[in-house]
Amino acid sequence: MLRRKPCASGLIFKEFKRKIAYYFCQRAITRLPFSVVNVSADVQSRLQSVGFSHLGWLGTLLFWLVPAPLLAQHYISKTFTANQGLPSSYVFTSFQDPGGYLWIGTYGGLSKFDGVRFKNFTVNDGLGSNQILAILQDNKKRIIAGTFFGVSIYDGHTFTNIDNVQGVSIERTRILLKDSQGTIWGGSSNGVWKMDTMGKMALFTADKSGHKVDKIRAIYELAPNQLLVGNADHLYRFDGSDFTEVNDEYGKAVGASMIGAFQGKIIIGTYERGWKVYDHGQGKTFLPHHFTNTVITYRFIDDNKGHLLSATSDGLLVATGNTIQKIDTTSGLPHNLVLDMTTDSEKNIWVATPEGLTRLRRVHFKITIKKLT
Repeated sequence: MLRRKPCASGLIFKEFKRKIAYYFCQRAITRLPFSVVNVSADVQSRLQSVGFSHLGWLGTLLFWLVPAPLLAQHYISKTFTANQGLPSSYVFTSFQDPGGYLWIGTYGGLSKFDGVRFKNFTVNDGLGSNQILAILQDNKKRIIAGTFFGVSIYDGHTFTNIDNVQGVSIERTRILLKDSQGTIWGGSSNGVWKMDTMGKMALFTADKSGHKVDKIRAIYELAPNQLLVGNADHLYRFDGSDFTEVNDEYGKAVGASMIGAFQGKIIIGTYERGWKVYDHGQGKTFLPHHFTNTVITYRFIDDNKGHLLSATSDGLLVATGNTIQKIDTTSGLPHNLVLDMTTDSEKNIWVATPEGLTRLRRVHFKITIKKLT
């Protein structure tokens, strides 16, 4: 059967419908409760070359196929604040338990999020402090929360609060670690504390020479009973009883705000002195970059896809090879100070900031372009 040749009026009507659909889709995008961020530069240049300076991801569905489609990685962001049910918009940290619940530490209390609703806990519910700085779950499935005044343990019904060990305050417990043996380690203003699986606690405040080891911000397990411990000025190796200082390749002290792992390497985030890699007892320079030399790092995550994610004092950094991209307020975050981040079972990234908890959902799709005439 011969295909009937379309008349001129039919072509005009078809083009009119396509432009109307594009217009309404763009209007819908502006009303979505999230934004699309981190469009790659090559995609932006292609869009500009065909006459579009802005493109929503839904709008791409309206374009016809071209011979060379572009593959882009986007993040769809949505921010949760006190307006959505959090006890406070100032978020310090978050943690997903094995049951899928997201636990959120804020300036105004602890929150449990089931994906729809927030269940909040404050001092009125037995919490030791409303300021929740760190969260994890122990082997007894209890939620352990580091707070301004110590540690709160939630068994699903009641809170048990501990504000000192051996008579010494463990206030400002900013970092928590569960090691390979199930022992909980905490970094506080007055040293490193531990709680074994039987609940027995101990506090370590100085090395054998009497030098204080305090204001702890970073803890990392090297091996059973072998830790790296860091504060703003120093990095230590801890063997369960004593601290040994770790210096850089030039013999200088290394302050550590966070310690993590990436592709088999132990990465140390410093206080505005770049990132270091721990190698044979030294902290050696790793991935020198103007971004890393001007920020404080609060969390590292290896996404197992070749990207090192870093929560910093100036946005979320995504390092790939020798390049670093930054996600900040210009690309969807409510604040440039990223205090912590975690990933959930669906590979979303939850970003804690002083102005809310932002979920970054990674979306992969093909962008195909055809200029409207």
